[in-house]
Amino acid sequence: MNEQKLIFKSMPEAEYINLSELAIYLHIGRSKLYAMVKNNEIPSYRIGKRLIFKISEVKEFVNSNKTSNKNRINSDENE
Repeated sequence: MNEQKLIFKSMPEAEYINLSELAIYLHIGRSKLYAMVKNNEIPSYRIGKRLIFKISEVKEFVNSNKTSNKNRINSDENE
């Protein structure tokens, strides 16, 4: 079983996830995720110095940012 599935299976009732867990789930680096938070690209909450993310909001964010392969290819060709 891969790492991202283990995270969510080990927290079946968890409503929030921390930055490190989300970076693993999204297959991006922590620094990229910090940049996304800084630019308000992804919904997050700060408790003191700690960043947390609501799982349902993350799933909504991912779904709202879907692109088809055709759109991605056309976008790459225009650059």
